[in-house]
Amino acid sequence: MGLPTLDENNSSIKRALVTGSSGNIGSTLVPRLLAEGWEVFGVTSRPGISSHPLFHEIYFNWHAPKKILVPQIDVIFHLASQNSAYEARENVVKNVTNTLLSFVTIIESVKESGSRPVLIQTGSISEYGLEMPASTDTSYPNPQTFYECSKLTTQVYGDQYVRENIVSQNFVLRLSNVYGNNQRTDGAQRGFLDRCIRLGISGQPLTYFGTGNYVRDYIHIQDVINALLTCYEYRRKLEHRSYDIGTNVATSVFEMLQIVIREIDDIAKIRTKLYQKDFPANSYDIEKRNGFVRQTTFGYETGWKAKITLSEGIRESVYSIFTRDSKI
Repeated sequence: MGLPTLDENNSSIKRALVTGSSGNIGSTLVPRLLAEGWEVFGVTSRPGISSHPLFHEIYFNWHAPKKILVPQIDVIFHLASQNSAYEARENVVKNVTNTLLSFVTIIESVKESGSRPVLIQTGSISEYGLEMPASTDTSYPNPQTFYECSKLTTQVYGDQYVRENIVSQNFVLRLSNVYGNNQRTDGAQRGFLDRCIRLGISGQPLTYFGTGNYVRDYIHIQDVINALLTCYEYRRKLEHRSYDIGTNVATSVFEMLQIVIREIDDIAKIRTKLYQKDFPANSYDIEKRNGFVRQTTFGYETGWKAKITLSEGIRESVYSIFTRDSKI
């Protein structure tokens, strides 16, 4: 039996294709979509994330992409990505296969459904390179690693798919440092902040490189999910193709770690040690840059804004992880 089309059953139900549905952002977005009545088709290589009747799993091998059966859909949330710049450098061919070739294969599968959905991709503010521009509306990214190059390439292909009339619109949300997915326990969490919380609660010391004075913009995953859904909701009113998504608050890595240590001590009664090391010799310069969102164009056009402060988000994460793990 094939996948349903928009004309079958209840055509008023919105349908989303979520790539990377078992990943960090996808595993938070999918339950939110289902809770709001969406029918969700999750493209993943790790099955079993949901048994909801409106969730349909589509297995996809990112290392050897082949066309898949895709239904008629309203929107593609393209979240899947190989997220390590160092892994990308180690095997450039694999990185291109996992990102660009897989993306094109999925979009070509969508093409055969004839649905012309909206495409919403996630990027990173690291795509701007060593210096964040004062205004990103008129600035072009300056990638410094193969990871950023691959992300930008999929975005350019997305624009071409619009011109080819295969997708109706292509939006890129360039995210600052995402944290706060407290449900994942499989070790796949790559975010530095989330990893530090888990290490601290398990009694292990935390380490930062260099001075720790370089700043980041940490955004809670629930604010990111709201931004993704807002982008779709305001798709006909948005004036730009790409937007930076952050809190507009710069926090040094050292300051962030102090908040983590304080909350772990307060909630879990665990004293966490903190060590400083020099950056490894093979580190990218982009690791040492200051990166945060200085403007809120997306907020001006939609009314969206980040609502969860860093202290609130860290405290909630520490409490959630500690209370769950202490019951195991």
